Amino acid sequence: MKVLNYLMAFMMIASMGIFASCTDDAVAPTVEVALKGKPSFEKSTAVTYTVTAATTDEEDFASSVAVTDASGKISANANFASGSSSVDVTVNIPADATAGMAFTLTFTVMTDKEGEGSATASFTVVANLVASNGTIYHMLGAKAGAWDLVKNVEKKSADAEADKDMKNTTTAATTPDNGFFDAKWEAGNATRYVKVTGFDYATASYESAKAAYAAGTAVAKLAAEVMTGDIFVAKLRGEEKYAVIKIEAVNRTPNNANGTFENLDNIVFSYKKSANAVKNSQYIFY
Repeated sequence: MKVLNYLMAFMMIASMGIFASCTDDAVAPTVEVALKGKPSFEKSTAVTYTVTAATTDEEDFASSVAVTDASGKISANANFASGSSSVDVTVNIPADATAGMAFTLTFTVMTDKEGEGSATASFTVVANLVASNGTIYHMLGAKAGAWDLVKNVEKKSADAEADKDMKNTTTAATTPDNGFFDAKWEAGNATRYVKVTGFDYATASYESAKAAYAAGTAVAKLAAEVMTGDIFVAKLRGEEKYAVIKIEAVNRTPNNANGTFENLDNIVFSYKKSANAVKNSQYIFY
């Protein structure tokens, strides 16, 4: 009888242990990762992801996330706020990364009860974005009065109109009211322009340029003279390609001592063009 009592006691203790173990078993969270913003995936830049974790245990919450990649070049981590199911985590693309280099990131989430779940995200490094620069001069002067936004080169009067996206509008009839120089341009082809306000040139994206262009009234010829700081979005030659143009300076040169003109007046600008190419679901500017 005593042996039977010991055996029953042992079984009860064992049952309690099994029950406790089941109660405390960690439940793996379901992890989802979404890209935040529209990064260009250039080397030496930061990319932010929003990590969301869910668990079937109402008393268990995500506590931290660690990010790693197989090469060991990228690592990051972040802590979830108490009771929160999502957190932003930022990774830095290595300075020695080269265009075309691919990374697969693993996001591992730990919960308060030591549950563990993961998800992955991949991206490919693209070439660094470089803004181009151009200048169009007085159309009646010796220097080039037009610009090719596609090939990034100046164009002179004898060049084909089809290549002139920006052509200075100064003529012999231009009055002295503006110094005999129209600080304006027109397109010699199908390129069209929209002047934009409140546009962030530094973070221009294909989507933001396209949206700004669609929201405005496109013209082939500017109605008003440009000023330093003005920004225009151009739709290039009727295609789904865009350029964002920022006016850097408007320079008017003085007359010669004998009253003649050198006609070296000019408009200096910088611009970014959209390649209309998808990189990891992101349009990039080059």
